[in-house]
Amino acid sequence: MKLENKEKSKELLLLGIHPFLALPYMFKNLKKRREYQIITFSLFFAILGYFFVPPKNYDLYQRFEYYTKYTPSMFMKYNDFYLGALTVIGRTLGLKENILGFVSAFILYYYLLKIGYETTARKIKSNKKYVIYMIIYALSVPLVFFNGVRFPVGYILYVYGIYSYYYKNERKKAYIYMTLGALAHYSIYLFIFLFLIFEFIFSKIKDPYIWKGLVLLGFVIGSSPGIMTSIIVGLGNFINFAIGHEVFSVTDYVTGDWGTGQYAHMDFIEVSKQIIMLYSFKLVFLLHSLLRKPETSLYKYTIFLSAVTLLVAPFFTLFERLSKILIILILVLNTNESFLEKKVQKTNVILSAMIFLFTFVILFEIKEETGIFITSYIANPIISGFRILAELIVN
Repeated sequence: MKLENKEKSKELLLLGIHPFLALPYMFKNLKKRREYQIITFSLFFAILGYFFVPPKNYDLYQRFEYYTKYTPSMFMKYNDFYLGALTVIGRTLGLKENILGFVSAFILYYYLLKIGYETTARKIKSNKKYVIYMIIYALSVPLVFFNGVRFPVGYILYVYGIYSYYYKNERKKAYIYMTLGALAHYSIYLFIFLFLIFEFIFSKIKDPYIWKGLVLLGFVIGSSPGIMTSIIVGLGNFINFAIGHEVFSVTDYVTGDWGTGQYAHMDFIEVSKQIIMLYSFKLVFLLHSLLRKPETSLYKYTIFLSAVTLLVAPFFTLFERLSKILIILILVLNTNESFLEKKVQKTNVILSAMIFLFTFVILFEIKEETGIFITSYIANPIISGFRILAELIVN
């Protein structure tokens, strides 16, 4: 215990001086499976989130404007409680707008790494494999995903709710997390709606061939944008009617800038990247769904979500957001269960495919965001936890 406290204190001290100075030491300790590292690694990303300098076309830049120009009448401007509440608290305490990136990054990585730790630390014997899994969990979301503020927080709270419901069997806690997720971003209502459909209808299905058929049906129909447009428009209108509020913008998510129209704003390289990711993820979801019988509720839910995700493949944002949820659930299953048949398990197809995808996405991100990273973390002379503390004290 004394050694663990000493290691924790040293990590916090190094984070206070500079996050990149702390990183090698934190990685060295990672194989020791210390639970406190959920917090120290989350603080590492939170510090980077605090000093991130967003371009004007980034969500975080718009959230900064909302924060600095905030008035009480703007509280529910985005139909979300989280951003308004964080802004009110921050402004009341006199904190800089950078607190938005700090808090959002911390929440995102805290629950992401908590899931990773809880599913690997006591179940995987190999220290090397444990370290690999924790790195995969940390890299399973885009490097600057936190810049969205609202959706990243809503997303991870919902995912932790699903994880609590099926993996930990803590249903009351799960409902709380899913509700908090919806308060962070209105689109989480759509995911909750899908969860309820699964629980009341699809969870009763036991025949493995029906599940495989649903996934293949989703893949086939999802390859026909015309058919899917009609289905999604009808479903979106029904959800909005049922809730009594437009939580799903049919035009935006289907044919607009967040749907099929998204590709019109991309250059050739960006479109190529998205096409590679689209077909790669579709392959992963198909393999995951077809290689084993659905034996647990979590596995059934993941297959159901795979079918839905393949169904909405033509619509950029819907596919991307559902894919992010699926990635974590597949990681949880891959950690907790040998969900591939023995003859396939040796090659670990799913894990290999995901490592390839994450590596591809990260390399592309680094290439695209190099200038922003230089401005945020290299040109900035003082990036440290102590600087954040000093700014909090001064304010």
